[in-house]
Amino acid sequence: MPLVLSRRADPQPELVGSRPASRPASHHRRVHGPRRGAGVSGTRPISILIAALGGEGGGVLTDWIVAAAAELGFPVQSTSIPGVAQRTGATTYYIEIVPVAGDALPARPVLALAPGIGDVDIVLASELLEAGRTIVGGFVTSDRTLMIASNARSYLVVEKMAMGDGRYDSARLIKAIETHAQHHLLIDMAALASQSGAMINAVMLGAIAGCGRLPIPADAFERAIRADAKAVDANLRGFRAGLDAAGTAAALRGNGRAIAQQSRDGSALIELERAIAMPEAAHDVVLAGVRRLAAYQDIAYAQLYLDRLAPVRAADARANAGGRLVRETARHLAVRMSYEDVI
Repeated sequence: MPLVLSRRADPQPELVGSRPASRPASHHRRVHGPRRGAGVSGTRPISILIAALGGEGGGVLTDWIVAAAAELGFPVQSTSIPGVAQRTGATTYYIEIVPVAGDALPARPVLALAPGIGDVDIVLASELLEAGRTIVGGFVTSDRTLMIASNARSYLVVEKMAMGDGRYDSARLIKAIETHAQHHLLIDMAALASQSGAMINAVMLGAIAGCGRLPIPADAFERAIRADAKAVDANLRGFRAGLDAAGTAAALRGNGRAIAQQSRDGSALIELERAIAMPEAAHDVVLAGVRRLAAYQDIAYAQLYLDRLAPVRAADARANAGGRLVRETARHLAVRMSYEDVI
């Protein structure tokens, strides 16, 4: 089913993207082998994707999180993709934290530079539609992701330009979060920032500090704010407002419907994997492609992948290629069918 965000006054919905399927628990990469980054110590990095707007201090927020993790000796890395300033574009930040002191690891861990589809633990969004973008991108999954988002809106240019009520339906955005995320925390970060006289990035820091997913105490984040030495009092007020809101919210709960859907998708994926009829030399690559595309979109899309490989399998047999043609085609086809735009 596609994820559709409709305008209030427009009977024709606007197609934003396809609903990503959750990764079934029985075929999660934790079951089939070490996850990315887990080879050194057996400890998987905590992955955080921050979706913010230009001018909200997302870079400073990232620096605070990195500084707090580094103070505790945790290996940490951050990257960012800058967007257009203000409301005409978004900026994303990605952080990976290994929750083990670096001196306790046998080797230096290798961390990713960008988030992977279905491979994000925490999504932190400063605005409701930006949270929706991460869902469309496939980063939010019902078996893993905690979504922390502001339920306030900062309207798009196209929303403001509409002759009638061109706003996207916030209720549908919230419904998408409830459906796709394993847990979710929705608070009015803009209101908390205004009440505390702080920028929204300080409230976001408090929300992620109080979510219970990071092994970093609140005082470590406060020390990072003080060490930054900019608007310390205001930022501490905003941080504590976000921390209190996260601690009292009742939104950190499992989503029964998402779990049920995950179970149904898991059964369908098992059946699809059993039905794979490919040369032995290509079977592992085809299997990985099926799982990748099921997570990228859904089971039907993974079936389309197998259908497209069927004539290649026949050509491989006619040429006595021993599965080599199928293997290389399957590898490239899976990547092309799960295209990711860097913006």
